[in-house]
Amino acid sequence: FILVGTLIVLFILGDVYWGIAYYRQVWIACLTAPIGTISRWKLSTLNGNFSFPAGTFLANFFGCILSAALTAWSIIESSDKGVERWKIPAIKAVSLGVAGSLSTVSTFVKEGVDI
Repeated sequence: FILVGTLIVLFILGDVYWGIAYYRQVWIACLTAPIGTISRWKLSTLNGNFSFPAGTFLANFFGCILSAALTAWSIIESSDKGVERWKIPAIKAVSLGVAGSLSTVSTFVKEGVDI
């Protein structure tokens, strides 16, 4: 836990001190990833109710929709020359953190094979 906390603090310092947008994307993704993880865990409770892993399917579906929507939003924002310096990396970070931890195709394939 100390190592992860140290890395997040270093990414925040790299963002604030050096102004590197990638570091902003990484530390925001680290802070938003638990949202996707907890959502995936709650959706997995639906897995026993149907003949296929419905909870995992829904988690992957929502993760893909969220990722596509956030990618479209970042493309629209990047065409605006007056956009704030933090906005596009923050949108990409939420896509990476929330949508990335929400969707995992390998879990769906494994649960499908286990049926």
